Amino acid sequence: MAAMMKAEGLRSGVPDVFMAVPRGQSHGLFLEFKSHAGRLTANQIEFKANLVGMGYQVLVVRSLDEARLAVTQYMALSCES
Repeated sequence: MAAMMKAEGLRSGVPDVFMAVPRGQSHGLFLEFKSHAGRLTANQIEFKANLVGMGYQVLVVRSLDEARLAVTQYMALSCES
């Protein structure tokens, strides 16, 4: 499965979901899904730091409810140009 995903362009460290919708001070929202015991890899930590440095919001979520809340709260932020 990993080989197939890599062949399709999957890159190590990139968060699972990206919302290309600017809100507040953020250019967009990235979500990384992890189990309750899951931890970010070194590549994910580095990629997250780079994204935050470029003005993106990056969140780790551990359930569908957490993801739903994160997106709802993000979308409630005002749009700034």
